[in-house]
Amino acid sequence: MKMKRIVPWLVLALMVFMFLPVIVPRFSPFRAILTQLPFGWWHFLRHNWPQLTWNWSLIGTGVVCSAAIVVIGHWLLASLVKYMQAAYPSAPPPRTWRWRWTLGGYVALWLLFIAVFGATGVFRHATWLMNYNRPWYERRPSWADLEIVNQAIRLLAVENNGDLQATRRAFLREKSTEAGRWPMAEDFEVLFYGDQSNHVAAYVILRRDWPMGMKKQFYISISDSNFLLKPISELPQTISNLDTAFRRE
Repeated sequence: MKMKRIVPWLVLALMVFMFLPVIVPRFSPFRAILTQLPFGWWHFLRHNWPQLTWNWSLIGTGVVCSAAIVVIGHWLLASLVKYMQAAYPSAPPPRTWRWRWTLGGYVALWLLFIAVFGATGVFRHATWLMNYNRPWYERRPSWADLEIVNQAIRLLAVENNGDLQATRRAFLREKSTEAGRWPMAEDFEVLFYGDQSNHVAAYVILRRDWPMGMKKQFYISISDSNFLLKPISELPQTISNLDTAFRRE
């Protein structure tokens, strides 16, 4: 009766766990905890498993040693049982020590080792997190951040009728989409270019701080053309061409 009451709640909890990451914002610490923390070991193995190399000689040695331990252990336990039965003849009828008991005991030792090893790892990791001075969650920057800035600039240009100075001032006041809501201009530098009518004709978006391991690139938008991603090595020539064609703000 109790099981029938528990099952619906388990199903409800599972559905909430499965669909909650879809509801929460894409870039948020809560979503990261829901998607990364429960499956952290899976993500670790998925990224590192292809890089593993197998030492077959070591594996073979482990198999041989395990077989020897099982055989010797079975012989010792069977001899001990026979000795105990001979020492106490009035005990219940003798029973032969079985191989499955030896194998079960050997597997139980490995499970105990894994449990202790895992508990030690959890304790050390928890201690490390408690003493960690930096935030537990940091979103990794990507090219999508520059696309967000591009969309914000286009919207500001529409709101200010394409006016060059007004769009630039509006961008300096524009807040980031992050939880801290700091100005976008603190993370990105934008070079605005205007045409003869003093309207936004082009702009270049640069990241101020480059995270380690991230490829250095910049983005350029000219009029209503596509949003182009270029390597940082082409930045001087691109700026020279834009300075010749347009007026920089």
